[in-house]
Order: sequence, then structure tokens, then C-alpha cells
Amino acid sequence: MAHLPIETPAPSTTNLAEVGERLRRWQERLRSPTELQLPTDYPRPIPLKVVEAVETFELSAQSSLAVLQLALSLQQESSSSSSGGDDDDGNDDDHTGSPFTVLLAAFSILLHRYTAEEDIVVSSSSESSNPLVLRLAVSPEDNFMDVLRTVQRVSREAAADEVPFSALMAA
Repeated sequence: MAHLPIETPAPSTTNLAEVGERLRRWQERLRSPTELQLPTDYPRPIPLKVVEAVETFELSAQSSLAVLQLALSLQQESSSSSSGGDDDDGNDDDHTGSPFTVLLAAFSILLHRYTAEEDIVVSSSSESSNPLVLRLAVSPEDNFMDVLRTVQRVSREAAADEVPFSALMAA
């Protein structure tokens, strides 16, 4: 069987301009991030030695159920408030939460509490498996719902500006 050549469309100038604008927004988001100084369990060697490792952690069934119940209750609140017409800003999903966004908000709060930093930078992934860098503003006055809304808003903004990781690293 003969292999047919795969033709990929040449990038258009409009597409390149759009990618360029997305990269500009990424560069603005990532300008001067705060380096989190997390407490460690033992002194680290100097010079710092990078050790790549994977740590697996499983939530208990009770904790998993609680996260799922919280996400579902947020979705029900969103459904009832959006059907009531009280949503003035037109943003339907300000109060919705998936289990992932609930856990990401909790993780952001944990990082804030350990470091006292209000500028938290974490990584996530998009539906197309491209990494997304999320820069979250978390202040001591924020309650959980405030942080959850911030996580959702920043996630939507990052997904809207998604670019291949190689293009982001080259910029």
C-alpha cells in the first residue's frame, strides 16, 4: 500500500498574528513570578540538586466524596442562580466547580498558607494536553469561594490563550 503524503496547511498570517498575540499575553502573565519558598523536611544541599520524583497520594473515599459533593452543590447553585436571571455579568460558570478546580483552589490556599505569598503560580494541563501556567492572586482575606472563582477565571483565560508548550518556551 502506497503512503500518501500528508498535507498540512501553511500557517496563515492571521493565525501567526493570533499566536503572537497569545504569546504576548502569556509573557505578560508570567512576568516576574514569585518564587515560593516552601518549608522542607531537611536542609537541601548547595548547590541545589534537582531530583525528579513522583509522589502519589490518594484521597480517602470520604474525602473524595466530600470534594464531589462540594463540586455538585456548586453546580446546583449555579443552575438555580442562572435560571433565576440574577446573573448580571453574563458569566454563567462563576459558581460552578469540578472536583479538579475544587482541589486546585484548596492547593492554592495551602501554598498561600505555607508561604504567605499572595502571588501563586501553578501548572495545570488543558484538554489538548498542553500545559497551562496559572497565576493566582490569593490574599488572606479571600474565602474559599473567592479563591475558587479566581482559579476558574484564570483557568478560562489561560485556556483561551493556549499555545503549544514549545512556542511558549521559545518566546
